[in-house]
Amino acid sequence: EIFVTRAGMQPLEAIRSATLIGARALGREADMGSIEAGKLALEQRPLDPAGLLGEVAALEEPLARKKGLQLVVETNARLPRRVEGDAVRIKQVLFNLANNAIKFTERGTITLKAAPGTGEREGEGIEFQVADTGPGMSEDIRQRLFGRFEQSAGVTRRFGGSGLGLSICQQLVELMGGGISVQSTLGKGSCIRVFLPLKTIAEAAAMP
Repeated sequence: EIFVTRAGMQPLEAIRSATLIGARALGREADMGSIEAGKLALEQRPLDPAGLLGEVAALEEPLARKKGLQLVVETNARLPRRVEGDAVRIKQVLFNLANNAIKFTERGTITLKAAPGTGEREGEGIEFQVADTGPGMSEDIRQRLFGRFEQSAGVTRRFGGSGLGLSICQQLVELMGGGISVQSTLGKGSCIRVFLPLKTIAEAAAMP
């Protein structure tokens, strides 16, 4: 079940089909080679961060429901309605993180959050979070998590393969001028935070 905490978000069922098609294309389009070669161009266009998070939730909800997990979407009341950024790349990162969270959580809740930057980052961008109530990670695994060809048994067991998908996430976030970090407690779950310096578009400018 999805709980949406911000009024006015588009109906999730209505956008699920288009989102699924786009997500499949994303996986084929952006690979590590093109990022490292500097050939991956970013688009700077107006986007709705709350709506974007809803699209991610719409795609992932069937996976969560199949496992008996609750999927929660939380958006801060101060979240800008329009920012400028690359919606395709942001969704690619969040799809990957949410899918991993669902895949390795056996019971409980997956929470997707979006809020304005806080502390030193206040007013400078948006922080997205993907939190789960899964098995959590040790400090050693957290330190190795975003390594391109990490073969640690813990990383392979939790995220599969070489961890290349997470490395791409980190590369994309850094390409967009942001940062990605993880907090985790063994036996309690994990939270991956993605900060992106997305410029807020004034309401008047956002009007058609």
